[in-house]
Amino acid sequence: MSKKNPWVFLDLSMNGSPAQRIVIEVSLYVLSNNSLCWLYVSSTCIMDLQLFADIVPKTAENFRALCTGEKGKSTTGTPLHYKGVKFHRIIKGFAVQGGDISKQYGKTGGESIYGETFEVVFGRVISGMDFVLKIDQLGTLEGKPSGLVEVTDCGQLSEAEKNNMMESD
Repeated sequence: MSKKNPWVFLDLSMNGSPAQRIVIEVSLYVLSNNSLCWLYVSSTCIMDLQLFADIVPKTAENFRALCTGEKGKSTTGTPLHYKGVKFHRIIKGFAVQGGDISKQYGKTGGESIYGETFEVVFGRVISGMDFVLKIDQLGTLEGKPSGLVEVTDCGQLSEAEKNNMMESD
């Protein structure tokens, strides 16, 4: 974990339950659209993500800004924010995917602060894996979730919040 990289959070609700938080450290898993994706390597509730701004600055800034919503709306009028986004793909034991802010299903959608498509990179769960494993139970072989997982809130953690998390480890 690095203190110099920004950390963001995603509060996730499963089937309408109260949101829970997850912490993820960014790694190099790249998608061709603007989708969020978690690998079950080291996942879903309220999520805190550590972004590798020092290694992939444009990618980290895109993800951070989509968590804070500070960029407003895209040229097509889509809010540049993950709040309200639903996870459209859950493959049990493999991946949880969401983040299509424009179409909500991940096949063709996905806007970024840089334009209509942009690659996203991130990875290792730091905390909240217990909730990710619960979300994993909604997965199918085809990837169509058997329940609803939605981002209820998201944003950037303050330096004090980051320090408190690092000190508690």
